[in-house]
Amino acid sequence: MSGDYWQTASLEAILKAQLKAHLRGKHPRVSLTGPRVDLSADLAIPFSMALHELSVNAVLHGALSVRTGGVSVAWDVFAAPHGRKLRLTWREHDGPLVRPPAHRGFGLVLLQEVLPKQCSAGVEIAFEPEGLQAAFEMPLIERRQVSFY
Repeated sequence: MSGDYWQTASLEAILKAQLKAHLRGKHPRVSLTGPRVDLSADLAIPFSMALHELSVNAVLHGALSVRTGGVSVAWDVFAAPHGRKLRLTWREHDGPLVRPPAHRGFGLVLLQEVLPKQCSAGVEIAFEPEGLQAAFEMPLIERRQVSFY
């Protein structure tokens, strides 16, 4: 993290902010696993929006909409030919039966179109009967894309 603290955000902190209600108590319903990763604002903002969409949908329709359901989020960072990459998987389990949506709403457009364009992200979404599965792979930005203010 640079001296300008607002330029990066912790991936784990973003996830905890989105899922905090399900991380507390004797039986947390969310597991978060991965190394410390600080995302530049260029990635943190759109990726936070994507994680917010996944969280809200899990609470309203998915695994977190029932008492038995849960979400596992795991991530890692690996070396790629042109720098480091982040790989994150979101897995819902023990929730209601999942079916593909009847129409593409804002959330799917954000995940399938905005993230690939804005973050150079690879995105895979699977509406598995046992729970929504999402996988993201994107380059970590080592230098800011937007100009300084």
